[in-house]
Amino acid sequence: MKSLVIINPKSGDYSTNRFITDFTIKKPAWLTTDILLLENKFVEKLIESTVKDYDSVIIAGGDGTISKIASIISCNVNPPPFAVIPIGTGNDFSRSSGWFNVWNNGKFDSFFHYLRDAMIQPIDMWNFNGKKFICYVSMGWDAEVVGLYTQIKQKFKKISLNRRTNTLLYIYCALLKLSNFSAKQKRHPLIISDDNHSENKKILFNNKQTLIFSNINSYAGGSVLHNFKNENDGKIDVFYIKNPLEYISFMLKGKINMHKKMSVLGQWNNLDISGKMYYDMQTDGEWEGENKEEIFSFKHSGKINSLIPNI
Repeated sequence: MKSLVIINPKSGDYSTNRFITDFTIKKPAWLTTDILLLENKFVEKLIESTVKDYDSVIIAGGDGTISKIASIISCNVNPPPFAVIPIGTGNDFSRSSGWFNVWNNGKFDSFFHYLRDAMIQPIDMWNFNGKKFICYVSMGWDAEVVGLYTQIKQKFKKISLNRRTNTLLYIYCALLKLSNFSAKQKRHPLIISDDNHSENKKILFNNKQTLIFSNINSYAGGSVLHNFKNENDGKIDVFYIKNPLEYISFMLKGKINMHKKMSVLGQWNNLDISGKMYYDMQTDGEWEGENKEEIFSFKHSGKINSLIPNI
């Protein structure tokens, strides 16, 4: 097998030099690899133009990195399938796909063992106002927490944080935002509808509430959105957390009874959201800042093949 290995050097759970050294030492004879560091636009263009020459892609990073690489390689007609080494912060895609447990059970030895017999699994890709993603998007209070987390990390960008420290920082940001919580927030009507506008849902929404548009069952580092899992059904699942206290409870428990704690608004193939939405947004754990558009569109943009461990 010939694989292109793409490493995000900004992922905090494994230093780049140590990762490359351990990967090279542990790499089995049946695997041939080229390694790229995801550092600039030049590398992204190089990936897009050369990925067709490989049998698979190995992505070392978190959910934002996975979405970025999936978006890049999907520009090819028949892109190779990708596997994941979870060295990011949340690693929700790797939790859903099984690579997280594989990695935790034996690092490179375990990863290479399962990579050889990995199965191909198509997964949905989504287009959110022109940006592709494969895990989830949220708007409102959750995205504000991600925004605060991002701003703090940018101030200390020269300091590499491990996964546990990253998780504690994220929870700290959630608690810090909670300390500034005010119940008196003006709510604006949002209309969520399918692309034919044959099915509409109206909610009154403010930035202390959270809407999550999800394709996988794991969220924010292991909390569980679904009692089921289907990343290949062509539908985006929409969840509604009504206030920050429910969100904190969701985060700290690591699981949620979605019928009692969270309102499930529905499942759509394509959907539009209309209203005056001056709220923060985040895509696969990456803060997008405040968006001021009045119409947002989620479109199913096809499928891409992933490799999942045959456990």
